[in-house]
Amino acid sequence: MTRVRPFPVVCLLALSAGCAAPPPAAPPAAPFSVVEASFSDMQAAMAEGRVTSRQLVEQYLQRIALHEETLNATLAVNPKALEEADRLDAERKAGKVRGPLHGIPVALKDNIHTTDMPTTGGAVAFEGFVPPYEATLTRHLKDAGAIIL
Repeated sequence: MTRVRPFPVVCLLALSAGCAAPPPAAPPAAPFSVVEASFSDMQAAMAEGRVTSRQLVEQYLQRIALHEETLNATLAVNPKALEEADRLDAERKAGKVRGPLHGIPVALKDNIHTTDMPTTGGAVAFEGFVPPYEATLTRHLKDAGAIIL
């Protein structure tokens, strides 16, 4: 009868050290939030791929919907904002970034003309008035890649 030799404990320890479980993965990054985020924060998050322009616009639209009844701060919302965000995201993906406002949602005061929505200046007499031209400021913001909300 052949006698089985016991496996040395040192060898078992060496083998088990090589089979140790991998270190735990780093916790996933918290989702990006627009609350108190600066333009620089948003640009950095977009450059890192943590958020898209569309997601930024969606967050702002959700905040407007959530707080509008209480604050009554928004007279109109750009119905094309999500389409514009998608277009600017495609530009970014293609390597074209217009500058620091590229893909950043921006709200305009109601007396700055834009052809995307009514601009009443808060006057009941101009209710529903959509200007036939855009203010120079509006044109510059859009050219820089800002999304007018």
